[in-house]
Amino acid sequence: MDKRACGGRTAQWLGRARYGRDRFGIQSVLLGDIDGDGKVDLLTHSYSEGILAVCLNTSSSGRIDTNSFAPRVEFPCGPHAARMALGDLNGDGKLDVAVPNEDEGTVSVLINRSMPGVIEFAPRVVFITDHAPLHVGIQTWMVVACPIS
Repeated sequence: MDKRACGGRTAQWLGRARYGRDRFGIQSVLLGDIDGDGKVDLLTHSYSEGILAVCLNTSSSGRIDTNSFAPRVEFPCGPHAARMALGDLNGDGKLDVAVPNEDEGTVSVLINRSMPGVIEFAPRVVFITDHAPLHVGIQTWMVVACPIS
């Protein structure tokens, strides 16, 4: 193994952890601090089950292994969920989730109500689209007004 790829240290494989259960596979894996504790949590969702799963990061500083994430907490996100996106949609500083529902022709939005150590989302809000969406994106914009001189 090339030690340069690991900052001069030898990497060690610590094992395998399974976070999804869908027979069609996990559609997306995203990382983001969902509960606001400063640690990056793991989010997955299944295509056929329409379930968003969040695994809270319980790691200690400097170590990630197969015990670093709490058991999954599940939230319904709509049927045939395609590739999800994270972003603060309502300006409260928390990462919300948007999930396109391909066969339903909708996008589901789950507003984050979590606090440190507790994962919670409001029930999904459904937006109808013209076509079968496969992807969504969330972009944060900042508008700055400057006087014209």
